[in-house]
Amino acid sequence: MIGKKLAFYSLFIFASLLLAGISTADNETNGTLRIYSTPPGALVYINNVFAGSTNFQTQLPEGSYSVKLTKAGFEDFLTTAYITSGQTTIISAVLTSLNQTNGTLRVRSTPFGASVYIDDAYAGLTTYTSSLAAGTYQIKLTKAGYADFLTTAYISGGQTTVISASMTLLNQTNGTLRVYSTPTDASVYINDVFAGTTTYSASLSAGAYQVKITKAGYADFLTTAYISG
Repeated sequence: MIGKKLAFYSLFIFASLLLAGISTADNETNGTLRIYSTPPGALVYINNVFAGSTNFQTQLPEGSYSVKLTKAGFEDFLTTAYITSGQTTIISAVLTSLNQTNGTLRVRSTPFGASVYIDDAYAGLTTYTSSLAAGTYQIKLTKAGYADFLTTAYISGGQTTVISASMTLLNQTNGTLRVYSTPTDASVYINDVFAGTTTYSASLSAGAYQVKITKAGYADFLTTAYISG
């Protein structure tokens, strides 16, 4: 209605994450291994044993591990991961195409911070850039409180394909959820879906949401957020 102002209410959640004690730690001598790849969806082998696909995360005892990433049409990626107790080791692998010239995919969104999925594999957050082999890819952007954005990206060797997505609010009478944590940079999950990292803000339709905040080395923080339009 013309002249009508939407009322937005902010719900603030301040999560003081507690250091994980003996009762919450899986293994005090473990460290975290996190593996990303471009393109995503590569198979991960640790000490020649299949462990999952990128993007990948696991807990491992302290020590050194051989890591291999494989993906059809790309050269194998080989490295050694050195795991230290209580710390996170990150491997970011850019896979090399065997016979094709790569192109560049750049994805932008309004609002920014939307999750990007390439062929149903999580790839990162907007604004997002990746080198991909020439071909066709299904792109999906998701963000809490917004309708999913779906499109097809056509990648040509040596060229840049740009996708600019203007995401649509699901409900114009939304409220605002703001999530803070100490320490910062904790992962925020809304209804078990990764939404971003703290400090985090999102426009959500009225209702109740399960909020989980996680960070390596800390106990998970769980609460319910009640959003008013």
